[in-house]
Amino acid sequence: MTAESTTQPPSPQPHFVLAPLTAHGHVIPMVDLAGLLAAHGARASLVTTPLNATRLRGVADKAAREKLPLEIVELPFSPAVAGLPSDCQNADKLSEDAQLTPFLIAMRALDAPFEAYVRALERRPSCIISDWCNTWAAGVAWSLGIPRLFFHGPSCFYSLCDLNAVVHGLHEQIVADNEQETTYVVPRMPESLTVDRGDVARVVSVLMDGGGEEAEERRRKAKEYGEQARRAMAKGGSSYENVMRLIARFMQTGVEEH
Repeated sequence: MTAESTTQPPSPQPHFVLAPLTAHGHVIPMVDLAGLLAAHGARASLVTTPLNATRLRGVADKAAREKLPLEIVELPFSPAVAGLPSDCQNADKLSEDAQLTPFLIAMRALDAPFEAYVRALERRPSCIISDWCNTWAAGVAWSLGIPRLFFHGPSCFYSLCDLNAVVHGLHEQIVADNEQETTYVVPRMPESLTVDRGDVARVVSVLMDGGGEEAEERRRKAKEYGEQARRAMAKGGSSYENVMRLIARFMQTGVEEH
């Protein structure tokens, strides 16, 4: 008789499927996240519309050269289902604000090709990471029993403000008031911060004009925050450790399923 082998099966490579909203402020941070996951040994597949897949071809080519498991997946998409021109496959292609709602409605039609892509994979993904705007991706994850993480690229501060505004009905209040100069208070914020429409316009103008001590100080602070972000992503930094924990979690999940 031979002793029963206690060798553990090899850990399967975690596979993250990322589904950003097709707008630059959402796609760019999601691409960065895909790159981080791939750089740390996970497979990352970012799904998007044909137009954005073409725009991101350089990302896929760079990953291939560096032998990183990152791929850009093109999903069929027809803006015409919502009465939009065929090239309206990214928010920057919208010619007027009135097209935004039809654009988001058209995006919902991605659920069928997205589900078909996921079902056709040899192994189910470890996790679907979808933009907060893409409820269609969340629905596919739920129906297939795949863990889903919410991702919102602009910032955690924005996410907290938006969540509290939704929970406490602030969005509806703003729409109902339709006043440009009304002051609104976002409930349940840990600190008091006043944001005035005029102040925002002034700060943007100062930064864009590029002159004066105030503009220079703001640029200095931006560089300082950028350096803090780089340290967080370097080995041993808080964000680096969070990415490693995320990958390790799904590696362990894969072993348990195996």
